Amino acid sequence: MFFINHKDIENGTAAVVEIEGPLNSETSSDFEEYIRKLMNNEKIYLIIDLKKLSFISSEGIGAALIQHKRIEEKNGAAVFCNLNSEVTALFRI
Repeated sequence: MFFINHKDIENGTAAVVEIEGPLNSETSSDFEEYIRKLMNNEKIYLIIDLKKLSFISSEGIGAALIQHKRIEEKNGAAVFCNLNSEVTALFRI
């Protein structure tokens, strides 16, 4: 199962986004849509918590990097936190 939740912080311009489950070809479009909706609601500073991420595929990494780029284009920032060692290694590649 795949879940995304967020909690607004800093007067509504920022949010902590928690992802639970796999981020792969089946779920990456849901992730992209969720982040797009946050950005449309002026949330351009995101802390993306991957503590409960069970798996990430190359498509999931691509989706994360594309959203990161879109946020930066709006002069925002996205920070990924609580990455396990496997996910950290994949992001470094």
